[in-house]
Amino acid sequence: MNSNVAIRWVTSQASSAISMSAGASTTAKQQPETVYMYLDESGNFDFGPNGSEMFIMTCVVMNRPFRLSHVLMDYRYDCLENGVEIEKFHACEDTRDVRLGVYRRLAALGSGVRAYSVSIEKDQVPEDMRKASALYSEVFSWIVEEVYRNECGPDTAKAIVVTDSLPKQARKKEVEGPLKTFMKRVFQNNGIPYSLMHHCSSCDPNLQVADYFCWAVHRKLVKGFDWPYSVIEGFVKERGIASVKESGDA
Repeated sequence: MNSNVAIRWVTSQASSAISMSAGASTTAKQQPETVYMYLDESGNFDFGPNGSEMFIMTCVVMNRPFRLSHVLMDYRYDCLENGVEIEKFHACEDTRDVRLGVYRRLAALGSGVRAYSVSIEKDQVPEDMRKASALYSEVFSWIVEEVYRNECGPDTAKAIVVTDSLPKQARKKEVEGPLKTFMKRVFQNNGIPYSLMHHCSSCDPNLQVADYFCWAVHRKLVKGFDWPYSVIEGFVKERGIASVKESGDA
């Protein structure tokens, strides 16, 4: 991790309330589980006046069976039958009615999805991170390490991490090396087998869920809109806020 950047993680009170209410009926795990992590990012890598204000990455954590992915697949077929052509769900491109339908289904899920998100203001990014590959790799490591601390343990059989296709600016050869080194340190060296994949979001409804979560966080932080973040807030376990350390900070 970049030693010049401090990460402050804030626990969501809404998420804590859901966890407490669900805890009484949760039975002990009978066998090791595979932890799935789906990641999506918001913001660009332009640090000029036309660049995005923030760079945000969101990770949605799930275990099988994937209830929500089946719900979304059914909703896609509902859309097709009603004359709405949907190849994949993509929050910033979908119509308002389609977005409402997706978020209603997210809200109705109740449990089974945990989300983590980290954000950094672009004007706070240190000079040595102002390359697409460096920024992507650093933010990825911040969020996945926090997910590891909260979601992985002795009952974890494997960690499967799936990102959307890597941005064109973050060239694959420059990103995959640091990411694999990081994954080996965090997972393999702690006895957890892992897989890291970069897939097109159209191939996996769970990546589309991550996109919808990330869009909600972006609307909240950049635009100041409570909707749709208020719909998914209960699933957001933690939000990380990154900032450059002041001189003299530990």
